[in-house]
Amino acid sequence: MPPEELNPPKTIVTENRPFVRNWTVEELTPDLINLDRNRSFEKGQALFKAASCIQCHKLAGEGNEFGPNLAETAKKLADLKLSKIGLLREVIEPSKEMADKYRPRTIITTQGQVVSGLVVQRDKKTVRIANPGWGIKTIEVPVADIEEETESKISLMPTGLLVTLQREEIYELLAYIVAGGDANHPLYRRRE
Repeated sequence: MPPEELNPPKTIVTENRPFVRNWTVEELTPDLINLDRNRSFEKGQALFKAASCIQCHKLAGEGNEFGPNLAETAKKLADLKLSKIGLLREVIEPSKEMADKYRPRTIITTQGQVVSGLVVQRDKKTVRIANPGWGIKTIEVPVADIEEETESKISLMPTGLLVTLQREEIYELLAYIVAGGDANHPLYRRRE
């Protein structure tokens, strides 16, 4: 597989949604205080799919596990292990901080093949790599065939996932993630 197919583009713009703007953490932070005001579960759920989050993250029983399971977000917020600003930063700047488990690796084989993705299994004989761009497929590389293996500083989660969303849509999406995809979460109780 050619290297350009192994790594996701740095910016993804969904075909059916026009570009809005390159949002920054600084311009979206002030309104995070209103994240729990009049949010729509249905809008958040739809935006989770429209922004491609579902391709790599699992939430409310849907999605894939190339990235962290977002159902744990509410607990991290409650335990003060994550803030709403931190969550926003992770979405806008995914390579800034990555858990080792989700840090991509690039393997070059003795035959010159380049394989990039997440190591999902490793033993004495083989390394199994997955990449969201491949769907559910994984590639097995015999350990004996590995010439070089390096860790990437760039997340598989591309930047620019929010560039097709309006400001209020971003807050709807964040609310859905904070609520753990739960329509009964207190965040969705109407406030007057």
